Amino acid sequence: MRATLLLALLAACTVETKGESIGSLTFTVGDPLMVGYAPGQIDHAICVVSQLGGTIDVGTPSEGTITPAEATVISGAQDPACPAAVGTDPNLGFALFHWKTATGHAIASFQHSKGNLSTSAVDIELTGEAFAGYAVTMPNPAQTQANYQLLTFVLAYKNPTNTAMLVSAPHVTYSVSTVPNTVTVLFPAMDHLITDMNGETTVAVSPPAAPTAVFVEPQGGDPVLLTTVHP
Repeated sequence: MRATLLLALLAACTVETKGESIGSLTFTVGDPLMVGYAPGQIDHAICVVSQLGGTIDVGTPSEGTITPAEATVISGAQDPACPAAVGTDPNLGFALFHWKTATGHAIASFQHSKGNLSTSAVDIELTGEAFAGYAVTMPNPAQTQANYQLLTFVLAYKNPTNTAMLVSAPHVTYSVSTVPNTVTVLFPAMDHLITDMNGETTVAVSPPAAPTAVFVEPQGGDPVLLTTVHP
C-alpha cells in the first residue's frame, strides 16, 4: 500500500510534539518494487518522497531487513520506485531504501527529520513479493572417478510472479545431505559450499555402497533432491 502521511503529498501540515507546533513536514512511502534477489529473499526498492533536505529514518522491520537505516532526501532523476509526484514539484526530493524479505509482508516505522523538526515515527505496512524458492538442476550425470563421484549442479531463483522463469543464483551457500546417511562430501570443504558467479558449483562425494539420494539445501530454501548416486 502507498501511505501518504499527515496530509496529501502536496499539502502542508503542522506536526505537533507535546502540543507544540514545530513546522510543516510530510512524506509519502511508495509501494515496494521488486528489483532483485538475495539468498532466501526478494530485494525491493522503497522510495520515500518528502520536502528536500533532512533525512528519512527507518526502524527495524517486523520481517526482513531495510537498508540504510537513515537516508538523506535528495533531488535528481527519480528512481522507478518513486511515486510520480516527485518529478513534478521542485521542492520535493526522495530517499531510497532496500527491503529484503522472505515473506513479502512487514511493518516498519518511518520518520522525517529536518533541522530541529521531526515527525512522529509512523508504522507503515509493506507488501511486496514473497521468496518463491530455488530450482536445482544437473546439466550432466554424475561423473564416476576411482574413489569419488563428481556432481555439478546449478542453482537458480524462481521468479515469484512466474515460477517457471528462473534467474541464476550466484554466491549462494548450501548444504548437502544423503539418504541413507552413508555418503560424505569429500570436497570442497563445508565452509566453501557456495555457487559461483553463474550459480554453478561442483561437489565430490564418496562412493556409495548402495543407491543413495543426494539432497541440496540452498540458503533460505528447502532441501531439493539433486540426484541418486549408485555404486
